[in-house]
Amino acid sequence: MNWEKIGDFLLSFKKKSIYLGMFILVSIPLIMKMSTRTYITEEVESIYDKVEEVYEYNQENPNDKQAIFVSIDFAPSSKAETSPMLNALLRHAFMRDIPVLGWAGVRTAADYGIERLNSVAKEYGKKYGEDYIYLGIAYPFLQAVLSLNSDVRIFSSTDYYGTDTYEIPIMKQFHSYNNIGLLVSISSTSLSELYIQYSNTLFDQDVAAGVTAVNAARLYPYLQSDQLVGMMGGLKGAAEYEQLVNKLEKKVIGEDVKNYLREFYKKKDPSEYEKKYYEPKFTETQLINKMNSRKLARMGMSSQAVAHFYVIILIIIANVGYFIKRKYE
Repeated sequence: MNWEKIGDFLLSFKKKSIYLGMFILVSIPLIMKMSTRTYITEEVESIYDKVEEVYEYNQENPNDKQAIFVSIDFAPSSKAETSPMLNALLRHAFMRDIPVLGWAGVRTAADYGIERLNSVAKEYGKKYGEDYIYLGIAYPFLQAVLSLNSDVRIFSSTDYYGTDTYEIPIMKQFHSYNNIGLLVSISSTSLSELYIQYSNTLFDQDVAAGVTAVNAARLYPYLQSDQLVGMMGGLKGAAEYEQLVNKLEKKVIGEDVKNYLREFYKKKDPSEYEKKYYEPKFTETQLINKMNSRKLARMGMSSQAVAHFYVIILIIIANVGYFIKRKYE
């Protein structure tokens, strides 16, 4: 056996072949809609538990409910990591009949934020202005955050659609930190830290964050000091929360979620829902997309895991080839 030739062969893979192999392997889990289970970390479970606390409080105090405030602070370039976090959080809140208030901390998220809110609200028959609201862009940002301590309606006089916030039913009860059980910043920027520094430190508001993997490291000190309730870090954090919410959904709705959605609006009066926000029905294509959206992060984790294994195998092959060639040359 010519070990020297074997060593040469192991070191002779062309870049194009390596990249093609990566492309094929990463694509397979996405094309096949493969999702993977993951272990749940404490910082992600803490957010889930806090939302459940808000739900339990609302059950015990139906006349003094608490809402969840969602700040959408990410650019479109980070949607692969942050969008599954937002989807899972909104599904959790709407499933538990928790009122949701939201705004965009960055301009690039303004339109995407309302699209996500309306899309997820549709899955649970939630009505804009009664069960949820979107206040548009929070600008200037610091003044917007500070206004939540008194009455955000003074700062945000109209919602995303231009409606007077004093005239919107949900805003009559939920307009300050007094009735917000949890504030969550889904961010690809440093805005999550501003919520910690102002909302939590100054006003003792419970704050959680969903951030890109590259930003997660700098938030761990806030977790350790209990200034942050919990954190979803990168695609892994999104996959964890997604998994927790999917488990809850099967418990609350049942195993056949697709059929539940298919039949949901057949039992409703369409005139109850304004088509301005969403069409009160699901097409088969929409149902498929809705089911896929429930495992976006875990599908991404499958591709990511395959990519990691592929790189590890390439490193092993390269090292084996190097030592064989060195020994027999």
